[in-house]
Amino acid sequence: MHFRNSGSHTRRGRLRTATLALVAISALAMIACSSDDEPSVPLAQAPAVDESSAMPGPRGSGEGGDLVIAVGELNSSGQTGIATLTAMGEQTNVIVSIAPGAAGVPQPIHVHSGACDTLGGVEYPLTSVVDGSSVTVIDAALSSLEGGGNAINVHLSGDEAGTYVACGDIPAGGSSVTIALDELNASGQPGSATLIADGSQTTVVVSVAPGVAPAQPIHIHAGTCDTLGGVELPLTSVAAGISVTSVDSSLQALIDGEFAINVHESPENAGNYVSCGAIEG
Repeated sequence: MHFRNSGSHTRRGRLRTATLALVAISALAMIACSSDDEPSVPLAQAPAVDESSAMPGPRGSGEGGDLVIAVGELNSSGQTGIATLTAMGEQTNVIVSIAPGAAGVPQPIHVHSGACDTLGGVEYPLTSVVDGSSVTVIDAALSSLEGGGNAINVHLSGDEAGTYVACGDIPAGGSSVTIALDELNASGQPGSATLIADGSQTTVVVSVAPGVAPAQPIHIHAGTCDTLGGVELPLTSVAAGISVTSVDSSLQALIDGEFAINVHESPENAGNYVSCGAIEG
């Protein structure tokens, strides 16, 4: 994922390597917690998925469902978060949740043509971000937003619109897949994960209902949710429902293998699984 600085059109750099900053949908506070030290969970502890609480099935480009993208800070704004795009036929519901800016100050936000480091004109204005939140239904199908380069860009304020504070690229069709994370063990933590191709790496953006623990281990495991194997790739711990990680594996390799994304209740109760979803194309 590429980010762009302010109106100077200078490149911000790629969403790669290490742990990305997190923002909570509810608390909207940044918590960075790595799950690298979490042990693999034995196969015998993997519970079956509760089918009665299943979310919508896996979503490929152009299909119905949610697309969750990371929105990265620009100009040291501290306003990192996520945007959730939900297909509604010929419309798309766009929900943006980022760390708040100045209290009560509306921050203009738009869907632009281009990418964050080569931002073009405004394609669709969105409801201004106030205290970190924006919700808008736009007259464009989600498949059309994925059809040509588009990005969601947030400005500092109406008076300082030339200063950009956060931006996220909408992946092109075919370069991402979104899967449902089904609730396990009556946790109340269903959600979704979007995996976005980035060359030999993949950006994994997870959004689940927030749990009680301040940090919840999450991994890509071998196997399926009801026959879970060992940890293949650790992900950034879920903080207030959000996890964003760049992993050293191509999206196609993850789709072609048999893998699942699994969320644990807490580091202390890692044997209790709260949500899980198989990676499928």
